[in-house]
Amino acid sequence: MPDLKMIARYPFLRAAADYIRNEQIELEQLLTDALYLPARELGCKRALSAVSAPTKPFELSYNDEIGLLYTLLSYPVARMIISATRDRAAIARYAVAESKNLSALASGEKPENIVEIANDFGIEVQISEKTGRYAIHFTGYLTFTSQFRGSPEWKLAYQDLENGWVHLSKEKFLRILEEALKRKIERELPLPVDASIRSRFQNEISQIREIVEKHKRAFPSREIGALDENAFPPCMKKILEVIRAGENAPHMARFAIVAFLKGLGLDAEQILKLFSTSPDFDPAKSRYQVEHITGKSSHTEYKSPGCATMKSYGLCMAGDDALCGKEWMKHPWVYYRYRKKELKKQKLPSPTTA
Repeated sequence: MPDLKMIARYPFLRAAADYIRNEQIELEQLLTDALYLPARELGCKRALSAVSAPTKPFELSYNDEIGLLYTLLSYPVARMIISATRDRAAIARYAVAESKNLSALASGEKPENIVEIANDFGIEVQISEKTGRYAIHFTGYLTFTSQFRGSPEWKLAYQDLENGWVHLSKEKFLRILEEALKRKIERELPLPVDASIRSRFQNEISQIREIVEKHKRAFPSREIGALDENAFPPCMKKILEVIRAGENAPHMARFAIVAFLKGLGLDAEQILKLFSTSPDFDPAKSRYQVEHITGKSSHTEYKSPGCATMKSYGLCMAGDDALCGKEWMKHPWVYYRYRKKELKKQKLPSPTTA
């Protein structure tokens, strides 16, 4: 039998699902039985806390066995509630919250337990006998650091690499586990939920939707300096849409939008405001990345990727956009300037006849 305390703290482990199955706790029981009312209440609290403050870790822990069981069951309840919102921003915020909770709990965990969690994610890791550091195979390292390799501290070239294994401090390895859990949750949700689940948790679902909408309203969609967002190419509009929805944009997408906006005249402070909507927004790290890309701290101003590069990274959203289909359309900047001129012509008053 799995350690109940372990799976209550880390309910995303496969052993947690096995435990619930072995205890024969059916979904209908979890949702309706008075015995599981505390688990439902903890699940509601878990979901609401996650969406309200995704970067603030939360710990639901009890010393007795029944309390640990309720804590364990709060996780599937929270996942059902978040799924019922059908809101990608809510899912993104929830995923970040669970990942932050993981690293907060694991910071005091025994190395063998951390290895067990990593293995559950399919991550190859060893504890170095020589240094006591966490050695992850470079393939796993590259997979789970793609989101934040814009910072030099995460570039593979700057790591302690030996025979294909990257040696990391506990802090950096836990950051990788965070990313692994965040991706797992975003991949798995939303779960299919029926009308009875939506009805039972309708108050919590409404509250979560309002929290997300309030967060979105705090960042009006058309305020980007003096730029005309209507003239943005589809790729940049999509990246902005993802960021403003509070979802996590891939690293290359963030790089592209920063360089694109810098090239159109925005400064680092104006660009930085865009990223404050992200559920895992870290002011210091975001500032470093934005100032590095814009040349404020690196003395190298990076150019915005052209259309060919955007396509190679899967970021092209041309679809049936006629302007994107032009043979001479090679760069998002070209799109913006051409489209802006077109929009300006459309706004000009018609000449009066004598």
